[in-house]
Amino acid sequence: MENKDFIIEFAREDEFDEIRKIADRVFGGEGNTDYFENYHPKLYVARNTSERHLVLRENGVIKAFVGIFPAEMEILGRRLKICGIGTMSVVPDARNKGYMSAVMKRAVEICDSQADITFLGGRRQRYELFGITPAGVSASFLFNSDNARHVYGGKSFGFKFREITGLDDAAIETFMKLYERRLARVLRPKELFYYSLRSCRMHAYSVERNGKTVGYFTTNFDGSVIHEFELEDVNLLGEMLCDFLSFSERTSIGIECVYMFEREKLKILGNACEGMSIRACESFRINNYAKVTEAFLALKGSYEELPELSFSYEVKGLSGEKQGVWLEIKNGSFSVREFDGEPDLSLEPIEAARLMFGAAGLIDCDGKKLPAQCRALFPLPLFYTRPDFV
Repeated sequence: MENKDFIIEFAREDEFDEIRKIADRVFGGEGNTDYFENYHPKLYVARNTSERHLVLRENGVIKAFVGIFPAEMEILGRRLKICGIGTMSVVPDARNKGYMSAVMKRAVEICDSQADITFLGGRRQRYELFGITPAGVSASFLFNSDNARHVYGGKSFGFKFREITGLDDAAIETFMKLYERRLARVLRPKELFYYSLRSCRMHAYSVERNGKTVGYFTTNFDGSVIHEFELEDVNLLGEMLCDFLSFSERTSIGIECVYMFEREKLKILGNACEGMSIRACESFRINNYAKVTEAFLALKGSYEELPELSFSYEVKGLSGEKQGVWLEIKNGSFSVREFDGEPDLSLEPIEAARLMFGAAGLIDCDGKKLPAQCRALFPLPLFYTRPDFV
């Protein structure tokens, strides 16, 4: 993309250090040299990702850029292509020139052409200008010492915890096997698995019992919140939390990012924890509604009986194009296809993402209402895992 003032193109491999230095200053402040080394090691330590950055050059000098990072999600054997947008940076002397908007517009166009779903983290109103809005559904819990005492007797259950601070092939291999049991997950290359667990300044722990690794989890920077976790036997989750409270010398700990398809985890935590909340996962833009609807409809059908219905909806694109989706559920089977007829419901992109795939759909807060026959079906369980954020 070119105009008389600037050019937008992908960076060269030899510009990696420059990109990281600019991003460190923009996000971490003047003089910061390790912000992204700590925040996203899978992107800025484990490999050179310069050529995944869309840069804006003014007179040949990089003034703004954004990263476009591809990934894949597997849902019951179905593959979805993902593009994560991150590290949006504009140098101080180039702000208020519209450079962020120019780079983001081009990034969204690229993601639309390459992926079924686009996601990012950032301020809602800023990125809704590009059709990206909070969606997905996840549950958060609070487990405290009173829960441990009343539900589990305040006992010790023999779990030990070892922080993984470097590459540990044996531990990572066990973690991967546990992670890959999930019905739905973001695919992680083995060589990046450890770095993914350290994303967003998280700490990674091995859960051990009787001298054997039986699980893992990640916590936020101060250890007050558990994000991702897996155990060989999920029924021991409550006991593990009791021992971690003692280990961390805390009176309570949060558990976040538990997704709607993780039914056993939800049941155990819902029965034992002090509190629970439902929230959006991240900000999303759905690029292929038929394919994404089919995948997450299958996921919901794996843990919940689907209501019988026949329903069509249409999503208007930002440039005037339309995506129509027709779905039918009958006798326990479902069918989803593209549709170009008169829809039952017509939606703007942000409305569609929130209503069909977001926690907002639970309360119809956008003003558009789903037909009564669809109330038991939507929102579908869109999600994205914290270690895979960009």
